[in-house]
Order: sequence, then C-alpha cells, then structure tokens
Amino acid sequence: MAIPNPIIKFTYEDYLNAPEDKRYELLDGELVMTPAPGEIHQSVSALLYAKHGVNEYWMVDTTEKDITVLLLGERGYEVVDTYGEGETLISPTLQGFTLNIGDLF
Repeated sequence: MAIPNPIIKFTYEDYLNAPEDKRYELLDGELVMTPAPGEIHQSVSALLYAKHGVNEYWMVDTTEKDITVLLLGERGYEVVDTYGEGETLISPTLQGFTLNIGDLF
C-alpha cells in the first residue's frame, strides 16, 4: 500500500490527465492506482469511499452492462437501484444528473 504524501495533493485535472492504460481513483487528493474491479476490490473500495465520506458510489459491470448505484447509510452502502441497457440512471445526490446507460456501453 502506498504511503500518503501530505505535501502533494492531486486535483481533478491531474486525474483527467493520468495515463489511460491504467485505472486510477482520486481520494482526498491522493491519486490511487486500482486494479480491475473484483469482489475484494469492491469491498475495499467501499470501505475507503465510506472512510472519505463518498456519499454516492457506483459499481459498473461491463460484462452485464449495468450500473448499481449505492448510497452511504448508517451501516455502510445500501443499493438504491441497478440500471441496465435502455434505462436512464438518475443520480440521487447529483441534482439534475442523468445518464443513458445505452450511451455508456
């Protein structure tokens, strides 16, 4: 596990300019390289996201071509809904944000 560097804080612009051949996540100013999601990865990510106060979390399944939206509750993340092809995801926390799932896959 990488040791956080309190002096260097990455921005969203840094995240957008990260190499595209690797997966990255931006958590509290730290640019973290993440493996392709698996069950363990998703569990660890959910713990990290909760620790950093991420209220809305999406799990994207490229095989099933769907997105599961979760919200942070008192006992961790709870599933709000799963959206598949032909459906429009409506974010419960990003007011006015929608995503046509068919446009993604």
